[in-house]
Amino acid sequence: MGEHAVLTSPFVACELRYGAIKKDSSRLAAAVDALLQRLVVADIDTNALVHTYARARADLERAGEPIGAMDLLIACHALSLGCVVVTRNRREFSRVHGLAVENWLD
Repeated sequence: MGEHAVLTSPFVACELRYGAIKKDSSRLAAAVDALLQRLVVADIDTNALVHTYARARADLERAGEPIGAMDLLIACHALSLGCVVVTRNRREFSRVHGLAVENWLD
């Protein structure tokens, strides 16, 4: 990835589309489509993701601090690519060892 590339995970794309469908909002669905057309959706290196996920999940469970399944996939995808996660949900994402987390709205 380029040093300053802005991209998203396919798992984030899934969550955005799910949210639009759940709200049954054609306006929101159109906004999600427009956003995803402007962003690069990163490829998945399956082997790297599998190993990163297994390690992170085991570590979190051992520590008694598991996070949501989709958040864990998003975190591990970013870790496997060496990317930063930009989110308002620092509480969960910061539990993942080695993951860089930023909130651009602070």
